[in-house]
Amino acid sequence: DFKRRVIAMVDRPGLEYNLADELGSSSLVLGEGVVEINSKNIRTKSRQLPYELAVIAEGASGRLGRGLIPWNPSYVYGVQTDTKSYITSDLMPRGDDEIVVIFDRKLSEHFFAWIVPRDYHEFRVGIADSSNTWVKFTELLKMVGAEHYKPFGGRIIIGGSPEHVVAGNVAVIGDAAGFVKPMTGGGIVMGMLSAKMLSESIYEAIREGLTISDALLIYDEAYRRYVKGKVKALSAASHILHMMIDKSLDYALNLLGGLGVTVNDYDNHIDAIMTAALKRPGAFVKAVIGIAQELSLIEPGRINELLKSLMK
Repeated sequence: DFKRRVIAMVDRPGLEYNLADELGSSSLVLGEGVVEINSKNIRTKSRQLPYELAVIAEGASGRLGRGLIPWNPSYVYGVQTDTKSYITSDLMPRGDDEIVVIFDRKLSEHFFAWIVPRDYHEFRVGIADSSNTWVKFTELLKMVGAEHYKPFGGRIIIGGSPEHVVAGNVAVIGDAAGFVKPMTGGGIVMGMLSAKMLSESIYEAIREGLTISDALLIYDEAYRRYVKGKVKALSAASHILHMMIDKSLDYALNLLGGLGVTVNDYDNHIDAIMTAALKRPGAFVKAVIGIAQELSLIEPGRINELLKSLMK
């Protein structure tokens, strides 16, 4: 939250525990491992069950969803760790409210590295790239004088969108449906956005006396109309940005050196870039200012309004 100068990192296991606590009368089955979803049944390692609605939220693996909704996302592989460092250098954050993002082809050829402060001398350090990520990760840790304690990571989707996010009575959400921020690979906020779109589509459809199938059609149409094109545009912008990693990007960053920019979401680079450009206007700003709104991500608060407009 840049307005309050706060950096928040989601406790993923804690989030899942909290969600489980809110199930109410619903039941939660763990350890089953879904192996297949077809048009009628969900098959796990031990049983097969019919369903009225299935939601796939499997992240970037695509093991289940890709068979129902084929698409070809672009990946990098990321790894990070929570660690300690006591060195003082230009590479390290200057305070608890500063995130360091490192664009350097020698370190990451197609993406970037990051250092996020957690507490006194405690940081989350990570890197993503298309190949040799572990080697580059260990090199990064050497650079900041840190060790990896319990590294974690995996595939990060940075481009591509399916044509649809519904197949029959199966809906796909989150990374599995391409709801990511291509500039950064961020998936938590977009995953929640997709879940909110789906849940409100179901709620509004049932309230209007419609069926689950109708609700999924509303969700799919909302995705195609309000999300798909923006993710595609951001994917193109991300590709251009990371192809610039070298002298041209360094020159552009130097032009804006020392410029403070306040944004609500540090993952939404388009808003940050346009805000910075407006502070130092030029020919480039005049050429691209018209697309700022087109590339800004959908606001969660507008989802209900947009869904209702689709149902009219």
